[in-house]
Amino acid sequence: MNTKHTLRSAVILHGTSDSPRKHWFKWLEDSLQHRGVEIWVPALPEAERPDAARYTSFLLESGWDFDNSLVIGHSSGADEILHLLAALPDQVRVSCAVLVSPFLQPTPDEEDYEQLLGLFARPFEFVSAKAKCDQFIVVHGADDPWCSANDALEISMKLGGEFVLLPTGGHFVTSLDSRFTEFPELLEILEERVFA
Repeated sequence: MNTKHTLRSAVILHGTSDSPRKHWFKWLEDSLQHRGVEIWVPALPEAERPDAARYTSFLLESGWDFDNSLVIGHSSGADEILHLLAALPDQVRVSCAVLVSPFLQPTPDEEDYEQLLGLFARPFEFVSAKAKCDQFIVVHGADDPWCSANDALEISMKLGGEFVLLPTGGHFVTSLDSRFTEFPELLEILEERVFA
């Protein structure tokens, strides 16, 4: 079931070694601002080595009001959303979480295994995360060379979310496809499934 929301705010969390100005983040920020949504696209601290405890503390101490908000994350930023939701105060409830190219714990044979360990020092608390959010959408590229679509599907199922598999786009980054200074497919998903 698709739930429409009248959102007042949104947050976009970038991925590993990225910044708020890379890929499609600035474009989406501008697109949402044009729709009257207050938006925050923070530079996550020490993003070259994502760490859930560090990220979550930074986000919770920011003073940002996550209640009734839209939270969008890409790659490790998508994984951080799960940690953030589980840590939110009981009275706070996010309207919608959109996880773009999420992944489950990497295996030791992966090149960036050590770099990502901080994201998985604690397991995902899917039940707690699900209790703090009204709607989940997981968006993944069928041809993503780095993150498994099966991981994304499993995450979606654990959250009771909607899984949107796009046939192309890879990891939705400009280093693989120069068109991802914009991400119109994601904006279309938001307009169809999130915004009233």
